[in-house]
Amino acid sequence: MWQKDFSGIYETLSKDWSDEMKPLIIAIREKTVKRALDLVSQAYTSISSEDFSKVLGLSLTESLHMATEQGWTEDSQSKMIYPKKPEIPVETDAPSEQQLSRLTEYVSFLEN
Repeated sequence: MWQKDFSGIYETLSKDWSDEMKPLIIAIREKTVKRALDLVSQAYTSISSEDFSKVLGLSLTESLHMATEQGWTEDSQSKMIYPKKPEIPVETDAPSEQQLSRLTEYVSFLEN
């Protein structure tokens, strides 16, 4: 997992696990697929369908379905997937204003 070897991770997770471990393994797999989706959306402007399915550890059909669920486009002729870049959340100035207010309080405290 630390080496981000997704195919190795999926291979390990697909082994036969005890009934007590299965819920944990399912959760790890789901989290790994979500993380892989996030990485692909941030790092790629296009990726081949085959590579995308390997990164997700899913079949080609399942990975294409996952891509369309994300709002990504797929070119069946070139067999490429075009990820949609994640929206960057707009930060408000409130946290900075709160930090400035707190800093002002500290400076005032130190001066007195």
